[in-house]
Amino acid sequence: MRKVFFVTGAGVAGLEQPPQRFVAGDDCLEAVEAKARQLLAQVDASRELGTNLAHANAS
Repeated sequence: MRKVFFVTGAGVAGLEQPPQRFVAGDDCLEAVEAKARQLLAQVDASRELGTNLAHANAS
């Protein structure tokens, strides 16, 4: 198992633009996707609440 992670890690590290986060294993993907959906929902809620707080001259 360690060899698989080493080979995969070396492959990711060798990318020109490696991902900021690497999810190793199909069993983790669903949980990470669920967390991403949760965070996006929070962004949408914040956008709705915070849009009217912007300054007119904020440039």
